[in-house]
Amino acid sequence: MGGTLSAGTLNATSQINVGGGQAIKRLNSTTLEIGDANDGIDVAGSTSRFGIGSSAGYTDIGGYFNGIYGFGGSPSGNEFFPQLVGRFGRGTVQAPGSPLMNDVLFSVRGGGRSGNGWSFSDAKISFVATENWTTNAWGSRIDFDTVIPGTTTSSRTLSITNTGLGIRTTDPSDLLDIATNGGNLRFGSAGCAANTTVAIGLNGP
Repeated sequence: MGGTLSAGTLNATSQINVGGGQAIKRLNSTTLEIGDANDGIDVAGSTSRFGIGSSAGYTDIGGYFNGIYGFGGSPSGNEFFPQLVGRFGRGTVQAPGSPLMNDVLFSVRGGGRSGNGWSFSDAKISFVATENWTTNAWGSRIDFDTVIPGTTTSSRTLSITNTGLGIRTTDPSDLLDIATNGGNLRFGSAGCAANTTVAIGLNGP
Protein backbone atom coordinates (compact mmCIF):
# COMPACT_ATOMS: atom_id res chain seq x y z
CA MET A 1 0.00 0.00 0.00
CA GLY A 2 1.36 3.41 -0.99
CA GLY A 3 0.62 6.98 0.01
CA THR A 4 1.65 9.43 2.71
CA LEU A 5 0.39 10.60 6.10
CA SER A 6 0.79 14.26 7.09
CA ALA A 7 -0.28 16.40 10.05
CA GLY A 8 0.15 20.16 10.26
CA THR A 9 1.44 20.39 6.71
CA LEU A 10 0.05 19.97 3.19
CA ASN A 11 3.44 19.24 1.67
CA ALA A 12 4.42 15.80 2.89
CA THR A 13 7.96 14.99 1.81
CA SER A 14 8.03 11.47 3.25
CA GLN A 15 5.67 8.66 4.20
CA ILE A 16 4.96 10.18 7.65
CA ASN A 17 5.35 13.94 8.06
CA VAL A 18 4.38 15.98 11.13
CA GLY A 19 4.86 19.75 11.04
CA GLY A 20 3.83 22.52 13.32
CA GLY A 21 5.71 25.75 13.91
CA GLN A 22 8.90 24.95 15.77
CA ALA A 23 8.54 21.14 15.73
CA ILE A 24 9.10 18.96 12.68
CA LYS A 25 9.19 15.17 12.62
CA ARG A 26 9.69 13.21 9.43
CA LEU A 27 9.98 9.50 8.89
CA ASN A 28 10.50 7.48 5.76
CA SER A 29 12.22 4.24 4.88
CA THR A 30 15.72 5.69 5.11
CA THR A 31 15.63 8.78 7.33
CA LEU A 32 14.35 9.81 10.77
CA GLU A 33 14.37 13.51 11.66
CA ILE A 34 13.36 15.07 14.98
CA GLY A 35 14.07 18.77 15.08
CA ASP A 36 13.05 22.38 15.42
CA ALA A 37 13.91 25.64 13.68
CA ASN A 38 17.56 25.14 14.68
CA ASP A 39 17.76 21.50 13.54
CA GLY A 40 17.89 18.58 15.92
CA ILE A 41 18.60 14.88 15.53
CA ASP A 42 18.90 13.18 12.15
CA VAL A 43 19.40 9.48 11.48
CA ALA A 44 20.11 8.29 7.95
CA GLY A 45 19.71 4.53 7.78
CA SER A 46 20.93 4.27 4.20
CA THR A 47 24.39 5.51 5.20
CA SER A 48 24.40 4.43 8.88
CA ARG A 49 25.17 8.00 9.91
CA PHE A 50 23.88 10.07 12.79
CA GLY A 51 23.82 13.85 13.07
CA ILE A 52 23.11 16.32 15.86
CA GLY A 53 22.35 19.93 14.96
CA SER A 54 22.38 19.39 11.20
CA SER A 55 19.60 18.22 8.93
CA ALA A 56 21.86 18.07 5.89
CA GLY A 57 25.11 16.63 7.14
CA TYR A 58 25.16 13.41 9.04
CA THR A 59 28.78 13.19 7.96
CA ASP A 60 31.70 11.58 9.73
CA ILE A 61 33.47 14.42 11.56
CA GLY A 62 36.84 13.05 12.60
CA GLY A 63 35.62 11.09 15.59
CA TYR A 64 34.11 14.11 17.38
CA PHE A 65 30.63 12.88 18.23
CA ASN A 66 29.40 15.36 20.82
CA GLY A 67 30.53 17.42 23.79
CA ILE A 68 29.48 17.03 27.42
CA TYR A 69 29.34 20.27 29.40
CA GLY A 70 28.68 20.65 33.12
CA PHE A 71 27.80 23.85 34.96
CA GLY A 72 27.60 24.03 38.74
CA GLY A 73 26.96 20.35 39.36
CA SER A 74 28.34 16.87 38.96
CA PRO A 75 26.83 13.82 37.26
CA SER A 76 26.32 10.66 39.29
CA GLY A 77 26.82 7.13 38.04
CA ASN A 78 25.43 3.78 39.07
CA GLU A 79 26.67 0.90 41.21
CA PHE A 80 28.09 -1.07 38.30
CA PHE A 81 31.73 -1.14 37.19
CA PRO A 82 32.20 2.02 35.10
CA GLN A 83 34.19 2.09 31.89
CA LEU A 84 35.05 4.76 29.38
CA VAL A 85 35.80 3.02 26.10
CA GLY A 86 36.84 4.49 22.77
CA ARG A 87 37.38 2.36 19.68
CA PHE A 88 38.75 3.57 16.35
CA GLY A 89 38.61 1.93 12.96
CA ARG A 90 39.52 3.13 9.51
CA GLY A 91 37.14 2.76 6.60
CA THR A 92 33.41 3.22 7.10
CA VAL A 93 30.71 2.00 9.47
CA GLN A 94 29.68 -0.61 6.92
CA ALA A 95 33.26 -1.71 6.17
CA PRO A 96 35.56 -0.82 9.10
CA GLY A 97 39.30 -1.23 8.76
CA SER A 98 42.13 -1.77 11.22
CA PRO A 99 44.04 1.18 12.72
CA LEU A 100 47.47 1.98 11.33
CA MET A 101 50.61 3.03 13.16
CA ASN A 102 50.23 6.41 14.96
CA ASP A 103 46.45 6.45 14.60
CA VAL A 104 44.80 7.90 17.70
CA LEU A 105 42.51 5.22 19.11
CA PHE A 106 40.94 7.36 21.82
CA SER A 107 41.59 10.72 23.45
CA VAL A 108 40.52 12.43 26.67
CA ARG A 109 40.83 16.21 26.55
CA GLY A 110 40.26 19.06 28.95
CA GLY A 111 39.48 22.51 27.60
CA GLY A 112 37.59 25.63 28.48
CA ARG A 113 35.97 28.81 27.30
CA SER A 114 38.42 31.17 25.61
CA GLY A 115 37.14 34.57 24.53
CA ASN A 116 34.30 33.93 22.11
CA GLY A 117 34.82 30.20 21.70
CA TRP A 118 35.96 26.94 23.23
CA SER A 119 39.60 25.87 23.26
CA PHE A 120 40.71 23.04 20.99
CA SER A 121 44.42 22.81 21.78
CA ASP A 122 44.21 21.41 25.28
CA ALA A 123 45.88 19.17 27.81
CA LYS A 124 44.97 15.64 26.79
CA ILE A 125 45.64 11.92 27.18
CA SER A 126 45.78 9.98 23.92
CA PHE A 127 45.82 6.24 23.27
CA VAL A 128 47.84 5.66 20.09
CA ALA A 129 48.54 2.65 17.87
CA THR A 130 52.25 1.78 17.67
CA GLU A 131 51.93 -0.58 14.74
CA ASN A 132 49.56 -1.49 11.94
CA TRP A 133 46.90 -3.53 13.70
CA THR A 134 46.10 -7.10 12.70
CA THR A 135 44.20 -9.94 14.34
CA ASN A 136 47.20 -10.70 16.58
CA ALA A 137 48.92 -7.30 16.85
CA TRP A 138 47.40 -4.53 18.97
CA GLY A 139 50.47 -2.48 19.94
CA SER A 140 49.67 0.85 21.58
CA ARG A 141 51.02 3.58 23.85
CA ILE A 142 49.62 6.34 26.05
CA ASP A 143 50.62 9.96 25.38
CA PHE A 144 50.21 12.95 27.70
CA ASP A 145 50.13 16.45 26.19
CA THR A 146 50.19 19.77 28.04
CA VAL A 147 50.02 23.45 27.08
CA ILE A 148 52.74 25.88 28.16
CA PRO A 149 51.28 28.89 30.01
CA GLY A 150 51.07 31.94 27.77
CA THR A 151 50.67 29.84 24.60
CA THR A 152 47.86 27.99 22.83
CA THR A 153 49.93 25.09 21.49
CA SER A 154 49.97 21.66 23.09
CA SER A 155 53.16 19.60 23.21
CA ARG A 156 54.05 16.03 24.12
CA THR A 157 55.17 15.77 27.74
CA LEU A 158 55.06 12.07 28.60
CA SER A 159 54.64 8.73 26.83
CA ILE A 160 54.14 5.25 28.25
CA THR A 161 55.01 2.29 26.02
CA ASN A 162 55.70 -1.40 26.52
CA THR A 163 59.42 -0.48 26.63
CA GLY A 164 59.25 2.10 29.38
CA LEU A 165 58.45 5.66 30.35
CA GLY A 166 59.48 8.47 28.02
CA ILE A 167 59.63 12.11 29.05
CA ARG A 168 59.45 14.37 25.99
CA THR A 169 59.90 11.37 23.72
CA THR A 170 57.34 8.96 22.28
CA ASP A 171 59.87 6.15 21.80
CA PRO A 172 61.70 5.42 25.07
CA SER A 173 64.64 3.06 24.56
CA ASP A 174 64.92 2.16 28.27
CA LEU A 175 62.69 1.83 31.32
CA LEU A 176 63.13 5.59 31.82
CA ASP A 177 64.14 7.76 28.87
CA ILE A 178 64.38 11.51 29.40
CA ALA A 179 64.98 13.59 26.28
CA THR A 180 66.44 17.01 27.08
CA ASN A 181 67.65 19.92 25.02
CA GLY A 182 70.12 21.58 27.34
CA GLY A 183 67.83 21.31 30.37
CA ASN A 184 68.80 20.12 33.84
CA LEU A 185 67.72 17.02 35.75
CA ARG A 186 67.17 17.71 39.43
CA PHE A 187 66.58 15.13 42.14
CA GLY A 188 65.56 16.29 45.58
CA SER A 189 63.45 18.89 47.29
CA ALA A 190 63.68 21.61 49.91
CA GLY A 191 63.08 18.98 52.59
CA CYS A 192 65.98 16.71 51.63
CA ALA A 193 68.90 16.32 54.03
CA ALA A 194 72.29 17.62 52.95
CA ASN A 195 73.68 14.10 52.54
CA THR A 196 70.79 12.71 50.49
CA THR A 197 72.06 10.15 47.95
CA VAL A 198 70.64 9.55 44.50
CA ALA A 199 71.37 5.98 43.41
CA ILE A 200 71.27 4.95 39.77
CA GLY A 201 71.95 1.29 39.04
CA LEU A 202 70.85 -2.22 39.88
CA ASN A 203 72.81 -2.61 43.12
CA GLY A 204 72.58 0.91 44.52
CA PRO A 205 75.54 3.15 45.49
